Amino acid sequence: MAYLADRPMHADEAMQADRFATLLEKHSFQYDWSEHHGPALAYATLPAAWIARQRRYVDLDEWTIRVVPALAGFLLVLASFAIGKAALGNGRGSSAGGAAALFTAVSPVLVYYSRYYIPEMLLVLFSACLVLCVLAYEKSPGLRWGVATGVCAGLMYATKETAVLVLLAVVAGCLAARIRFRRVDLGTAALAAVAMVVLLLQSQSGESLRSLLVYAERAASGGRHAHPWYYYLQVLTLGGDVLWLLLGVVAFVRLAKFHRGVAFLGTYAAVLTVLYSVLQYKTPWCAAGLVHGWILATAAGFSTLLESRWRPVAVAGIVLVTALAALQAVRYAFPLAADSHNPYAYAHTTRDVFQIRNQIEILARSQPLGFHTGIDIFAAENWWPLPWYLRRFSQIRWWSAPTRNGRAGPIVLCSPANEDAIARLLYEVPPPGARELFVNLFPHPVWLRPGVEVRGYVAASMTPP
Repeated sequence: MAYLADRPMHADEAMQADRFATLLEKHSFQYDWSEHHGPALAYATLPAAWIARQRRYVDLDEWTIRVVPALAGFLLVLASFAIGKAALGNGRGSSAGGAAALFTAVSPVLVYYSRYYIPEMLLVLFSACLVLCVLAYEKSPGLRWGVATGVCAGLMYATKETAVLVLLAVVAGCLAARIRFRRVDLGTAALAAVAMVVLLLQSQSGESLRSLLVYAERAASGGRHAHPWYYYLQVLTLGGDVLWLLLGVVAFVRLAKFHRGVAFLGTYAAVLTVLYSVLQYKTPWCAAGLVHGWILATAAGFSTLLESRWRPVAVAGIVLVTALAALQAVRYAFPLAADSHNPYAYAHTTRDVFQIRNQIEILARSQPLGFHTGIDIFAAENWWPLPWYLRRFSQIRWWSAPTRNGRAGPIVLCSPANEDAIARLLYEVPPPGARELFVNLFPHPVWLRPGVEVRGYVAASMTPP
């Protein structure tokens, strides 16, 4: 199971874990509509924590929380098979489904984020389920698929607000493929979606509507995540997933007029790509959804070739693209999992965080107070996921800047910008006779993530003689 735990936690993963801990320990979830996404990921993690008998924040580990996106990735492979089969019918459906499942299983971006404790893979899974429900409804209209469509839409929105973009892309796909819902079924779907959102958000469901305005403003401005329109093309080219986009576009152009299922899938993928690209706010994990859309279109294209005189070419093509994608997926999932050369490792935590944690734990275990040893951390910037790695320590104080008086704990972490003020706090504030010598905690510079250095000091009395 090292597959889920060998990569350092990203800052976003640690914050999601901290939010889940509130649900785990206090049995309640406070939906922060201005800063965080919906509660679906947290609720989905509860069974994993119960099975692992982890009832407190300090008991949690990376395997327990990351098994949720990993399971979502596995279920996405199964959903992809069902979508391919539904899109092209019983004849070519099996080959389309098989190709879709295979391509989903080896896609570098989907493999990489299938062990990332953020809502994205859950959103992609629920989006795929929504697509499947629409295709099933097209073949067999009725209330059951109307309800299922609404449930999927509600789960998407309770996972992440960008579900709105997926809904727009699905609507566009329905228009292109001339898939129409009966009014009663559409109304039932809407009611089911609202009921699911109210059930998961409970009394905070009204606030979720306000979150749309907040996230719309951020999406338009981009902030520190602003990137040009071609950002996803650039990332996917470096990551190897651009294959699905290129092949999917070819399949869409060649087959859309012959197959309504391909028209739906291609339009869905194209509109989702355009929507994500025109927004200023961009992060690489958002590409997972649009890549999956193009994978479905690509699989449909290969399935038609398998039923023609081009079958040998199609088989060779499937083997080639699968091998290329699998090599990239393994490369980014393991040796380059936290490397800055990995296009999917976005502002990722360096492996130095393990040294920070281990060094502090070694010192604490040698002291009578153990994990109750005092630690003062001075940093104005975001230092997540450090709270996750130091969650076992009960006496941590976080400061944006050093205080003018008071005493620091025996272990001090600070940013370089605070170092001079820390020196004054340690050697000028204490009265003569109460000043203790502090020495470097780390033998060489350590970095929380690229551009964020952590400096550490420890009271000389705590170090081995």
